[in-house]
Amino acid sequence: MINNKSHNILFKSMSLFGTTQVLRMICKVVAVKCASVFLGPVGIGIIGLIENTLGLITQGSSFGMSVIGTKAIAQHKEDASKTAQIAKLQLIWMMAAGILAALISIVFAEKLSMLTFGDYSYTKYFRLLSLYFIFHAIVNAATVIMQGLNEIKKLINYQLMSLGFITLSTISCYYFLGIEGIVPSFLLSSFISLVVHLSFLRKLGLTNVKLSKAQISDYGKKLISSGILLALNGVFGLVCFYILRQYLLYTSDDKAILGYYETANIYLLSYFGVIFTSLAADFFPRLSSKMAVSEDVNELVNAQIQLGLLVATPLVLIMYCMAPYIIILLSSEAFLPVQDILLFGLLSIICKTINYPMGYMVLGKGDTRHYFIQNIVSDSLILGFTYFLFKEFQLIGIGMAVFLQYMFFSFYIYYFVKKKYGFVLDKASKTIIVISVLFTSSVVICQFTENAVSKVLQYIVAAMGIIYCLYRLIKVTNVLHWIKKSKGE
Repeated sequence: MINNKSHNILFKSMSLFGTTQVLRMICKVVAVKCASVFLGPVGIGIIGLIENTLGLITQGSSFGMSVIGTKAIAQHKEDASKTAQIAKLQLIWMMAAGILAALISIVFAEKLSMLTFGDYSYTKYFRLLSLYFIFHAIVNAATVIMQGLNEIKKLINYQLMSLGFITLSTISCYYFLGIEGIVPSFLLSSFISLVVHLSFLRKLGLTNVKLSKAQISDYGKKLISSGILLALNGVFGLVCFYILRQYLLYTSDDKAILGYYETANIYLLSYFGVIFTSLAADFFPRLSSKMAVSEDVNELVNAQIQLGLLVATPLVLIMYCMAPYIIILLSSEAFLPVQDILLFGLLSIICKTINYPMGYMVLGKGDTRHYFIQNIVSDSLILGFTYFLFKEFQLIGIGMAVFLQYMFFSFYIYYFVKKKYGFVLDKASKTIIVISVLFTSSVVICQFTENAVSKVLQYIVAAMGIIYCLYRLIKVTNVLHWIKKSKGE
């Protein structure tokens, strides 16, 4: 049985960081809405292709430095001198990784353009985007340091400072330049983030920290040796998604299909990703600290699963009931076919909420080899399922593939952490999992029967699920008492 303290700690951290993520999501909603109107499904597809290519280069040159750095700082944060040294070393090597990525973008610009778009029209853009990698690396280094130190409030403040300006610059690029404004929007966004986060790095006083060449070299070797499998993980995953995007683009006669796929990913990965980002911001450093001293982490991981499901399930149910209106509001009527992907795709959010905390146990233990294997399994599943199911069911098949990937992976990761680390789902976690699956599955079944009775039944089931989850959430987190206390009542 988990005491309320574990839930309260996680809930407060999630609420704090979640506020920023919600604001970030709102800004992204506005940007995506404008992109949908100004660029259309084809423009959204181009954005996805560029993002995928940028991510591929970044992952291939970063060697998992973000994860390794966050863990290292979190484990030594009580020692100010040691923390300052690690922070500076992290900054040096992440900047080096950014420069490497920039060189790759410049040298292979022609090949990147041909591989991504089938011609050389984006060669000059990939050369321009070399600056993006350097800006992005410095911002990531600042973020890693703040997360490792558990300076969540500072991280929130710096992110909030960036949000408004990034949104305005992105919309301006789309409005005035159309599709030609996509690359400038990437550059402006990364530059704005750089300017804001540099102020944090200056306050750290890292220029006063003295490091020997041996220290720099040794830390770099440690980062690369520890993170090489994480880097390969990221590269393999992005290669899979790259192949998947190219497959969708050239298999279907409808060139808008890629736009629908990218929009569905925005909902599943960006909007719902707020939950996972908010949970992980405090959870991973806390988990790493516990695993470093061999503490029992069962309670923390179970609390994370329960809290995640109680937050995610109501949002999934709302999305099922309101999908047409939400899609039109956030995009346009041209994107209504996205509903077909979300039909099964939304179920994957429930599965991901279950396996996400368990996956972090492997990282927290520093077992990069098994983390590598797990991600290879997961990425291979999505590629294989999409290949077969898209042919048979088109857009619905894409959603089915995502759901099946996360469902099978949930069983796989639970078996692994149970055998390797002795993790066991407690009674409360099992109950919430069963309830969440029943409510969401029932709503999906109702959607297959297009009549008035099933529509009403769908709303009733969704309402019951939302009420149940909110009731349990209030009960386990004692949120009402927390709100009153924060108001000084």
